[in-house]
Order: sequence, then structure tokens, then C-alpha cells
Amino acid sequence: MNTSVVQTRVGDIAADVVAGQWFWHEPWPGYRVPLRAAAVSRHGHVVRIVTTDSAREVVQYRFDRPVHLVRDDDRIDSMSGVLPLSDVA
Repeated sequence: MNTSVVQTRVGDIAADVVAGQWFWHEPWPGYRVPLRAAAVSRHGHVVRIVTTDSAREVVQYRFDRPVHLVRDDDRIDSMSGVLPLSDVA
């Protein structure tokens, strides 16, 4: 990943994550893991995100938890942004 090009957008919440999108999973301060959402569902005040990561298959957040979405405005075909669900591996 070219970190000089990839930027994160602050101000999004867990309810904003959609299938095909990359986001930073932050289980505790100072530790961030990029994950890609394969499916997203909301159950009351909880957002359940099924990811493409075999070690972290499912993460759950309160719907209003701040989430950093990975953005890359310079390259459409890069790892970030919203992709068709058929492209989610």
C-alpha cells in the first residue's frame, strides 16, 4: 500500500460502512488494521461487519462509533473506496 497516496477520512461512523469498502479497525488506541467489508447489517444500535480478513471475520460496533474509512482519491482501481460486491474476495 502506498501510504503517501492513501488518506483516511475522519468523521464517519460505523453505520456509514458499506460492502466493498476498506476501513480501519481500531480495537484499541494505537493499533489499526485495514479491513474490507464483505457484508454489513444493522441490528438495533449495533453494526455487524463481515470482513474479508480470515483472522477478523466479523467485527461489531455501536452504530455511532467513529470509524476511519480508507480513501484514495488519486486511483480508482486501488484498494480503497466502494467496489462492487462481486469484486469482494
